[in-house]
Amino acid sequence: MTTLSPDDAASLAQLAGAAARDLSIGAALPPGWSVFETFPNAPPPLGPDTTGAQGFIASGALPSDPGTQVTVIALAYPLQSYAAWSSATVIGRPAGLLPLPAGVSDVNANAIAPAVAGYAALRDELWQAFARTAPRDVIVTGTQLGAAMAAIGAIDLRPGQIGPDGTTKGPAAKSRCVMLSAPAPGDQALAQLLAAQTQAAWTLSTAHLGVSIDTFPGAPTDGAVVAGTPMAIPARTLAAPGLISDADTWVQRDSDAYVAALGGDPVDLGTVAAQMATQAAFDVLRAATLADLIGLPYLLSGYPGLRIAAPMVPYALSAPIANGPTIWGVSARAPGTAALLFRDAVGWQEFDTLTCDYNPVATPFSGPEWTTAKIHSGAATLFGTLRAAIAAEAGAALKADAATVLDFAGHGLGGAVAALAAIDTIQTLNPSQTPRVWMFGAPVFGTYDFLTLAAKLVGPTTISLSRLTDFLPRIPFAFGNDGLGQPVSLLGRPRITDPDGHGLSGYASLLSPRRAPEVM
Repeated sequence: MTTLSPDDAASLAQLAGAAARDLSIGAALPPGWSVFETFPNAPPPLGPDTTGAQGFIASGALPSDPGTQVTVIALAYPLQSYAAWSSATVIGRPAGLLPLPAGVSDVNANAIAPAVAGYAALRDELWQAFARTAPRDVIVTGTQLGAAMAAIGAIDLRPGQIGPDGTTKGPAAKSRCVMLSAPAPGDQALAQLLAAQTQAAWTLSTAHLGVSIDTFPGAPTDGAVVAGTPMAIPARTLAAPGLISDADTWVQRDSDAYVAALGGDPVDLGTVAAQMATQAAFDVLRAATLADLIGLPYLLSGYPGLRIAAPMVPYALSAPIANGPTIWGVSARAPGTAALLFRDAVGWQEFDTLTCDYNPVATPFSGPEWTTAKIHSGAATLFGTLRAAIAAEAGAALKADAATVLDFAGHGLGGAVAALAAIDTIQTLNPSQTPRVWMFGAPVFGTYDFLTLAAKLVGPTTISLSRLTDFLPRIPFAFGNDGLGQPVSLLGRPRITDPDGHGLSGYASLLSPRRAPEVM
């Protein structure tokens, strides 16, 4: 296989996606594929040497050659596992490019830190499982961080290589590597090594009219380069209404989106479904409207210069809120109210350097009462870069109408920024009415001392929405799990495939009176 057909790529995308799911009860694979072994055998507690990376070895036939069995090694470092590991490894969390794990290659090549850490944690068990198979043609695949691990694995599993036990031999023929939604996995030396040590390697991404739709890989930074042969796939729309639906990066980066774009039929590997339900009393219509409006900074950041034609009544777009050329939020106004709306991290670099920076740091607020309060470092950093722009927009809205009610709303890390912005507005602009805060899938971002003070200022007007399957609100911060405001749990499955449960379109779909959830 020196070329990669769309049908074969769709099959491998399904396997790569399965590796990123819950493997504690085994891997659920599409028809025709059999799991040989999953690893690690028993997920250990997260720590410096136990990252949460995982994978499996499976056998089956690709559509292009149904009579030939191949061995697929699917590697994954689920983003929720990486975020949880980052929270548990605040001190000494590796970053940037690191040398390949010991024993992989004598060549001086470097890969992104989480891929090195993840593969190093799996390498012994992977080779032990490999020794127990009768591998035929080997293909190593993965999605997102697992794709970068797959590049390392394809280099490691080569003819003449000896495994970490000192006896297991590598495959008879060179492996192949298929990477989906992959950040640049390493430096130029790694890219050259991957080309030399594999039969072929591909990096798949989705695009529409030349514009990247899956924006998670982002532009390479810090000396990293794209590896493998690029393969751009025409993206398909999600067939769902709303500003965010076709620009939801959490949905577009998922393997099912790739399978659909490749012309395949995504296999439902199991999702609990129920009607949307919550015991909390809150303004559902306003929450639904704000969830839709948070789609604006996603669209504007992913597609600069875009003219918004979607209906926003009664709101009118006021201005973007940006850090240099990077748009993180927008302000929008309606009679009697103004909304400041913030997106979550989009690309890998944003997710790694901001969302996963769980180091507790001092708040940006002055006064002795804040001395012992600590907040999430990534949220503090992002708020710091946007603080002046936020103050300008909030001040302009209050100047136009002193009775204006301000809504600060954000998704993911943007929810933490929204809360910090509301507190800052109270302390610096003294609005006549307490701002309302709406957080959709926000992380835990403050210590007890911070939450105690914040609750006095915005606690009664803060709504923190989460979903049962959303990983981000459930990751501890500084050994604490308490959040800010009134918690609202949304139970249900939206029509949009969203295995991570974090996509904004899922929140918007469950909340919107126009879109009923799919019910089993």
